[in-house]
Amino acid sequence: MSSTQSKDQVNDADLIVKHIDALIRLFMEEQIALDRLTRNQQLIALASAGLTTADIGAILGQKPKNVSSSLKKAKDASNKKKKRQSKGEDREKNEKQGAEA
Repeated sequence: MSSTQSKDQVNDADLIVKHIDALIRLFMEEQIALDRLTRNQQLIALASAGLTTADIGAILGQKPKNVSSSLKKAKDASNKKKKRQSKGEDREKNEKQGAEA
C-alpha cells in the first residue's frame, strides 16, 4: 500500500467521523426541540454510549473541559433525582403497608 493510499484512507475516515458527528448533533438537537431530551440527558446518553468528553465536545460544539464539568453536574442532578424518586416510592410503600395493617 502506498503512502498516498494510506493518507486517502485516513482522510476518508476523518470525513466519515465528521459526518457521523454531524448526524448525532442533528439528532440530539431534534430531541431537545421536541422536548424528548434535556441537555443533561444528552450528555449522560452520549457518555453512556462510551464517547469521551472530547468526542462529546466535538459533537455538541463544546470544549472537553466544559463537557466534563457539565457532565459531572448532570450526573449529580440525575442521582439526586433518582434518590428523591426512591424516597417517594419507599414512602408510598410504607403508607400502603400501614393502610393494610
